[in-house]
Formats: sequence, structure tokens, C-alpha cells
Amino acid sequence: KFRVVKGGIKLEEKVEQPLILKAEFAHRKFERGFIFAANSADLEEKVRREVEAGHLDEEALKYARVEEYVPGPHANVNFCYSPINAKEEWGDVEKWYAKLYGVSLEEARSYLANELISIDERRETTHDGVIRLPADVQLKVDWSKTPYPLTFEVTFHGDISIRESLLKDVHLVANAFLKATQLYEPPGIIGAWCLQTIVTWTKVPRVKVYEGVSLGLYDVPEAAEVYMHIPYTQDVALRHGGGANVHLGVGGKYAVARYQRRVSVGDRIALEVRRALKKNLLAEVVT
Repeated sequence: KFRVVKGGIKLEEKVEQPLILKAEFAHRKFERGFIFAANSADLEEKVRREVEAGHLDEEALKYARVEEYVPGPHANVNFCYSPINAKEEWGDVEKWYAKLYGVSLEEARSYLANELISIDERRETTHDGVIRLPADVQLKVDWSKTPYPLTFEVTFHGDISIRESLLKDVHLVANAFLKATQLYEPPGIIGAWCLQTIVTWTKVPRVKVYEGVSLGLYDVPEAAEVYMHIPYTQDVALRHGGGANVHLGVGGKYAVARYQRRVSVGDRIALEVRRALKKNLLAEVVT
């Protein structure tokens, strides 16, 4: 938390870890800028300099966000939620799913109807070029004196996959968000959507050996500190994700595995509309 003061911001508490401020540019309101800092004092000083330079203004800071910087690879996880499949019976699959995760059969059907299509990552300019420089050069370069401003403009997308053991964790995060939208903004998500996520590696509260197994951890000594992958969602796109064009012509790898043919996000949307027409359920999938 922070308050806006003359010429910058003041955080309510001292923070001794990396932070990121997200705020709209003063000269380009539709685009956000990012300020990275080593701690709260560093962030306050950097914001002061940006305001002084005219890159940020008081109005933008009122709506800015300061977040903990979570280290880890970024991923856009593309899903397609099927209201039609959520009404279907899944037989033993839904029963075992409900038992495994301690949810109702209705919730199990809803979660099973949230299909994973693909995963992609962003390549951003000029950031990706800067981080390829040796650290000593990065520290010396004054980019304000060059034709190349430091930006995070999305330029490319790359197709990636996640460790199979982590699929369940991503699904659990997606399920929680899906349920929240259904609860607070009914009918919730319909069709294609994208979970923008960071997966980090961090310590979890001390667990007993048998509890570790429930987290997917094995052979953990009783007194050991336990570390594991933890997904952190930083944003969502309630639409066809922009990076889904990486599987154009070949299909999203997870959708291909499910349907045994090429299925892109666009294909999956078309399939849902087609099935809805056949079942006279079009009102369930459009608004």
C-alpha cells in the first residue's frame, strides 16, 4: 500500500524485497509503464525521478499498483470453458475428480469442462534485448541517451509446455478463478480465456511426510525445509489470448492431445458454437 505525495509516492511500510510499479504513461494513457526497484526506498526514488522527467503524473499514480516482484518464468495459459460440457455427465471421471479434490459433482463437471488448449510466452522489446547484455554493460548504459527506450512492448510469442507434474497446480488456480467469476459475475467465463501466470520456486510451511505427498512432494525428510513450484497469477484475459497464434495451422498441443486432431483456440470456439446449435443451446454460449 502507498499514498500519493507531492512529486511521487510514499509506501506505508518499509519493504526489503524487489517491487514493481505499474502505471499509465503520462503521454500515452492506454499503455502502462513498469518501474522495477530493489526495495521500497529504491522505488520511491525512481518514481520521484520519473515524475520529475514528466513520464508519470499524479493522476496516473492514483490508479497505479505496487506489487511484489515474483521471480519466475511467465506463461499465458489458454483455456476454453464449455457451458455445454459442464452440463454433461462425466461418469466415473467426475466421481473420482470430486473425491480427489473434495468438491461437489456439479463443481467437478464445471472444472472438467474448462479445457486447456495451449501455453505460450511473450518476447518483449526492448527488454529482451537488454537482458542479453552482460551485467556490467547493463549497469553502465544510459538508455535515455540512445534511440532505444526501455520498454516491454509485446513483439513475439513462443509456444511452450509445462512440466506434467505442474499441470494440476495450474488447473487448480484456473478452477479457483473460474468459480469466482461464476459466483460474483454469473454466468462467469464463457469460451476462450487466458490465465497470465508466473511459476516461482519458494518455501512452503513445514509439512509432515504424508502431507508432502498430498502436495506432490516425495521423499521429504521430516525436519527439512520444503520448497516447491507455486503459480502466481498476475493477470487474466477474458477473451481469445493474443499469443494463441503460435499454434496457427498446427493446433494447441493440449487440445491436439485431447481431440487427436489439430484444434486451435479459434477451432475450439467454432466447435462450441456448432455443438450449441445442434443441441439448441446457443443462448448458453453467447451473450
